Amino acid sequence: QGGSLKVVFDANDRTLGVPNPTGFAPVVESEYFGEYTAVLGGYDGELPAFSDNLDDSLRGKAYIPVDTLAADGFDALEVSVVAPLKISRPVLDTSIPVIEFTSETGLALDRSIVLDAAVIRATGDFDIALDAPYVALGYSDEGSQLQGNVYDLVISGVEYDKNPASTLDIAVTGGDARLLVEAEMIELIGELVTQGIGSTGERLQADGSLAGQAGVELIAGSDLRLRGTRVDALNSQQFTGFMRTASDVLVSAERVYPATLTDFDIAVVGADGSIEFTGTEVESDAPLSIAGSLSIDADHIRQDTDVYAPLGRLEFIAEQSLTLTDASLTSSSGYGVSAPFLVT
Repeated sequence: QGGSLKVVFDANDRTLGVPNPTGFAPVVESEYFGEYTAVLGGYDGELPAFSDNLDDSLRGKAYIPVDTLAADGFDALEVSVVAPLKISRPVLDTSIPVIEFTSETGLALDRSIVLDAAVIRATGDFDIALDAPYVALGYSDEGSQLQGNVYDLVISGVEYDKNPASTLDIAVTGGDARLLVEAEMIELIGELVTQGIGSTGERLQADGSLAGQAGVELIAGSDLRLRGTRVDALNSQQFTGFMRTASDVLVSAERVYPATLTDFDIAVVGADGSIEFTGTEVESDAPLSIAGSLSIDADHIRQDTDVYAPLGRLEFIAEQSLTLTDASLTSSSGYGVSAPFLVT
């Protein structure tokens, strides 16, 4: 077994910016509440000298070279970006945690890859290939919700003013990049939005069928599990999550299901957008998951594998076409699930 690399870029773990008396780091003159971005790649610019003011272009940025991780002896990577929060709400409508790819990336590790941020972004025309036995994508921070939320006040030094932004809306954008995830098990966790990745309508054929590559492909040897996060642990039993993308989506998995008590939505935004679920012909058992719900929303939906929500709810919202093949199983039955479960 190789080593594990965990990088946590948390805006809330830092103190107010003050000049560093040691002189061994750039000076940060004020606290920064905007977008926090972990770039999975090297930095090719000029680093600030000791005691120089930190340039605005570097504020809220971390650069993590990943190209040689496997060769350097690592078999597990976790990158976590946490948004600037006040009382569990984003400070500004730009307080968004992002993991960004700026060039072709092929990351293959022998154990796991976890990219923990609300936005997965690409900035060009290239492929992002992630390959490990376990891969997780999405913002897992418990107790906070970004989409549709914002702090009441704007903070400037020690002054507080009314925040003119009433809500935070994470933009969903397409692009020229392609995201390919291959794993034995894939998890989508909490809030997840793609930017700069794929487009809609590319897989739609003249006869209405779906074929070809998708901008987002999730290829799981066993399960695609959808796991929500709980925002209000005192007053709610439900866990919520979503994936929103402006790309056609292709999912290959033996089983697709929400985790226990999770309400999860997957939406493809854009004209002629499609999502297709495929899998093997191997008969699967119901997962150990109870009372979850899954909503799929796209113009075209094709279901050709096993999608479960035992004792829960499944919803397919297709504006133009919905296909459930003979080989598919779409079930909210509790039959075959044997697990202790109690809600108070």
